[in-house]
Amino acid sequence: MEKHRFNKFYRVFKNDTKVTEVSFNDFKQIVMPVEGQTRTGGLSAEKLSVPERCYSLLPENEMFYGYDRRAQAMEMAKSGALKHIAALIAEGPGSTEKVYQYRFDHYEDLNINLRDSAIKQLTLTDKY
Repeated sequence: MEKHRFNKFYRVFKNDTKVTEVSFNDFKQIVMPVEGQTRTGGLSAEKLSVPERCYSLLPENEMFYGYDRRAQAMEMAKSGALKHIAALIAEGPGSTEKVYQYRFDHYEDLNINLRDSAIKQLTLTDKY
């Protein structure tokens, strides 16, 4: 086992084309509430049997998918973008501006970064 192992995955947000590399080792400090400033009557988090916070799904614009290989993430980003464009087109004639805006906003990814040749080249050189 390596001394400084770097674990990562690739994140693609829903209806987006950007592929982001995220480290598993990127720990963030959790800020615990100060005693006396909570709604728990001054009890610390260790003494509580019920969690302080509620959990729910992320909002639609913050949902993402995680992949272990960059090439797979690029393929799925392209597939998701094409599905999103098809859904915009299916909305009818009034969605033309939305389609143009989406293609304009994601021009570089759709026409350069996510081309089949770029994905295939990455697949051949990808170690994972």
